[in-house]
Amino acid sequence: MISLARYLEVDHFAEGESPDPPFICYLLPGSDNFSADGWVYFRISEVRIELYTDRKDPGAEALVETVLDDVGIFYNKSEVWNLH
Repeated sequence: MISLARYLEVDHFAEGESPDPPFICYLLPGSDNFSADGWVYFRISEVRIELYTDRKDPGAEALVETVLDDVGIFYNKSEVWNLH
């Protein structure tokens, strides 16, 4: 099991509420399963991990990447800034 909770706050919260950064959210927006003979032969789930910080935090980003690397999970990385 992957445990980012050892390093970052992981919690469930209502929409519009959130813990103080840094924290992560994960979303399961879809799948692209492979079928054979009418059955799901190989499951492929899209998982998005969103890291929320007050400012750019290369250390927290590296931590998420290290955890994914350590368990052999392939990932792509993107960055979005919300300037409020």
